[in-house]
Amino acid sequence: MANIHEHAVLTDREFEIFQLVGLGRTTNQIAKQLHLSSKTVEVHRLNIRRKLKIKSAPELIRYAVEQAHREHPAADTGKSRSARLVAGAAASRCDW
Repeated sequence: MANIHEHAVLTDREFEIFQLVGLGRTTNQIAKQLHLSSKTVEVHRLNIRRKLKIKSAPELIRYAVEQAHREHPAADTGKSRSARLVAGAAASRCDW
């Protein structure tokens, strides 16, 4: 992952899709669950990767799964989930 721009923020829908990726859902499963086309989900996944500066789909999945297993209560940091997600991406950069 490249350096994360501190002001990058995911939309609510992007964050929802990110969470579902972290739960191991495929693009088609996410599309069906959210009543979206697979192409729309693919575009959201690309936007998530762009905003988090993640280079590949497997890296996105790895990072999303890591985040799904962490607890980050919003009250503890005063930051939104999306802001914590961006900070977390910077903290757990991978140089593969």
